[in-house]
Amino acid sequence: MPDAYLNELSVEKRTSLWQRSLTQPNPGTLILAENQKAITGFCFFGPTRDADGKDKRVGEILSLNVRPEFWRGGFGRALCDFVLREALRREWTAVTLWVLKGNERAFRFYEALGFSLDGTDRIETTLTGAPLHEVRYQRMFP
Repeated sequence: MPDAYLNELSVEKRTSLWQRSLTQPNPGTLILAENQKAITGFCFFGPTRDADGKDKRVGEILSLNVRPEFWRGGFGRALCDFVLREALRREWTAVTLWVLKGNERAFRFYEALGFSLDGTDRIETTLTGAPLHEVRYQRMFP
C-alpha cells in the first residue's frame, strides 16, 4: 500500500466506512475471529464482483485481515475455512480473492489452503488512488 494512503488512515475514517458498510444492504457477510480477550481478525466475503464470474456461482473473499500479533495463530485459517464451508453450502463452484502482486506471505498462506493463481491480474486504483497491481487466486469445487 502507498505510504500516503496508510498515513491518512484513522480510527474515525475507518469507523465511518464500516458503519456505512454494515448498515447498508449488500450481499456480503462479515465474520469475526476472536480469542478470549479481543477480536483477532475478520473476513468479509460474498458473491464475486468480477465480471467473468457474475453469471456463475462464484464467491469472493473481499477482505481478510488478522492483527499482526495473532499471525500464525490459526485465526486466518479458521476464517477461510468458514468461508470455504459456506461456499459449499451456497453451492458456489469457486471462491476467488485478490492479492497484491509480490505479497509472498499471502501467496504461501492461500496456496496452503488450496487456492492457486488463475492467471488474471488487474491494476486497482479505487481504494488508494494509486495503482496497485493485484493477482487473482481461485479455489475450485468439484
